[in-house]
Amino acid sequence: MEKKIFTPIFEVTDKKRNYIIKSSIIIIVLLAIIAITLIIAYNKSNKTEYIKYNESSSVDYKVYLKSNDYFEKKYLSTDKKYIASLIKNIQADFKYDLDMLEGTSDYVYSYNIDATVNVIDKDDKRVIYTDTKNMVERNVVSNKIDQNIDIDENVKIDYNKYNNLISKFVDTYDLNNVESTLFVNMYIKLARDERDLANAKVTEVASLEIPLTTKTVGIEMVSNAEKGLKNDLFIKTKNGKLFLIFIALLILGVDIVYAVILVRFYMNTRTDQNIFEGKLSRIINTYRGYIQKVDLEEINFGEYQSVYVNSFSDLLEIRDTLQEPILMIENKTNTEVHFLIPSQTKIIYIFLLGTDKEKKRLTDGNKVENRVN
Repeated sequence: MEKKIFTPIFEVTDKKRNYIIKSSIIIIVLLAIIAITLIIAYNKSNKTEYIKYNESSSVDYKVYLKSNDYFEKKYLSTDKKYIASLIKNIQADFKYDLDMLEGTSDYVYSYNIDATVNVIDKDDKRVIYTDTKNMVERNVVSNKIDQNIDIDENVKIDYNKYNNLISKFVDTYDLNNVESTLFVNMYIKLARDERDLANAKVTEVASLEIPLTTKTVGIEMVSNAEKGLKNDLFIKTKNGKLFLIFIALLILGVDIVYAVILVRFYMNTRTDQNIFEGKLSRIINTYRGYIQKVDLEEINFGEYQSVYVNSFSDLLEIRDTLQEPILMIENKTNTEVHFLIPSQTKIIYIFLLGTDKEKKRLTDGNKVENRVN
């Protein structure tokens, strides 16, 4: 008949107990895998997104002249020195191209061009006066933009307005050792949606530097977007789906409770035989190199005086002292094991490991040679 295990809570057979334990372990592992998968999914959805892209920027200009007796053309091209008193205005053409290679179907962008006048001390380069005016502002609000961003913006710069402003400022305060410049800069912002556009990273992509309050003017063109493949374009920090982490934590909580219940079930339904086999397995796995299994017939117990020790640790200390191997004899019902160390002084040291029922049989008249049969 199949042996039954009884506890104050429930009664279960060995077969059913093993089935419950194995099934519960599988369920606990599966729940843990599901929870970990959900946490990984949350982490993947909660990240800063970057995309690969190619970009380039440029700025070109023409200096339109006032009527004069020396220049036949209405304007002069780039890379020249210009007489400040002959400048009527400056036509600047700002271009910016960005080719996003992936994940761009729902991104929006905006750009603006600002004019900034700046007066600094020539010696220590500290700013004395600065003021910025917006010249162009474009918000491209679309969830379906092309992969290419192609901006071509022409602006008219009223050189005389800015030059007269700063000349009056310098004359009013009798500033001699100063350097005055007009900066015309183009900026771009990129975001996933319109709500994030206001707080998106601002990048300066091109600029003109135009000296003020000088007799001749040399204009510098600066392009900050170098050509080439890049992968550091900031788009947005995605907010992870909180319900994923909530479900994961809920599953982990259930998993922990289930594991605690399983441990209690395991402890409450152990038989004496289960406890004995567990202890025996731990001893053999830990001290395999010290233990030698022998048959009962190999030892003549009549030649020895038997001394029982209380623990396997005690037997290990004796083994270390005598430098003798630990012998192991198991009874035929697999309910009891004797660990022995025979000594040259005809004393045999014994540690008994068995079920509680078997240990009760240990009496002075119940010798080892009788117990193992």
